[in-house]
Amino acid sequence: MSKFINSFRELASYKELLRSQVEHVLVDRLTHFMDVDLQDAMESRKRLDKAVHTYDQSRDKYVSLKKNARGDIVEELEENLQNSKSVYDRSRFNLGFRGMSCSGK
Repeated sequence: MSKFINSFRELASYKELLRSQVEHVLVDRLTHFMDVDLQDAMESRKRLDKAVHTYDQSRDKYVSLKKNARGDIVEELEENLQNSKSVYDRSRFNLGFRGMSCSGK
């Protein structure tokens, strides 16, 4: 009978050790998510918001051109529009990529 009691005590101590290790791992992952991943996502979102604003401004300037605008002005605004769209697309991709990498851990 004492062998069974000792076995149960040993199982209980292993169970407690396993529980504490699992809790430790989960707390570490949650802390990393809150301290690193969430902060990175918020910074990516700020960059995206800024890129959206810049892209909207460039698009509004380009769309508001008159038909008789000088060619060099049209080219400059068109280049600004393409550059701001490129920055916007990169920011949007990076935000989506960060979201996938945060949930994938």
